Amino acid sequence: MVKNTASEGRPIFISYRRTERTLQIVKTLAGLLEGYLWPRAVFWDGDLHPGDSYPHELESALEDAKVVLAVIDPDWLFHADRFGRRRIDDHRDWVHREVAHALEREKLCIPVVVDGASMPPRDALPPGVRDLAVRQAVSLPADMSYVPQGLIDVVERDLVASDDLAKIRRVTPALVGAKRRLVILSTGGAFEKGYDESTGTLVGSDWSSPAT
Repeated sequence: MVKNTASEGRPIFISYRRTERTLQIVKTLAGLLEGYLWPRAVFWDGDLHPGDSYPHELESALEDAKVVLAVIDPDWLFHADRFGRRRIDDHRDWVHREVAHALEREKLCIPVVVDGASMPPRDALPPGVRDLAVRQAVSLPADMSYVPQGLIDVVERDLVASDDLAKIRRVTPALVGAKRRLVILSTGGAFEKGYDESTGTLVGSDWSSPAT
């Protein structure tokens, strides 16, 4: 039996079509969400380790997830294989499988539109993922400087309902008036910002990673 090393117990799964741009978006989104919630709350395929069995890890992560975020870029519907066939139409395609699994298991599946993308119409989607079109979507800001409050709220609510409340350590103490504390982790260190919901801006100053 293959040991699950990368995905175990992570309640949020990010599904996306890999391009150079979406790779950066998903990496940033995962860091922002873990800043709001807790470390290792989010699974995306960048968490896979060398030698991991990626089919096993992805399937296991999907099974564990309470929330699936389907990142939709402007070409999401039209990405094609080398024969010109839409990849989303192939039931073996990983994005198709991830979205279909979330919908079939009635997980909280949220379309996350990026870079000005539009939601695909229901009749343009194949059976199995068609109901994604009727799920309320959320748009990410172009500069990826924050996660919209509505997305944080609905994720928190679903995790509370699924008994993951005890893991949410960063959110409740972070609320001060209209400002929410936001900690973003990155390879170069970390910085702390307050998100002012009344103006939609980040306030605060950068700080270095603490010494270990």
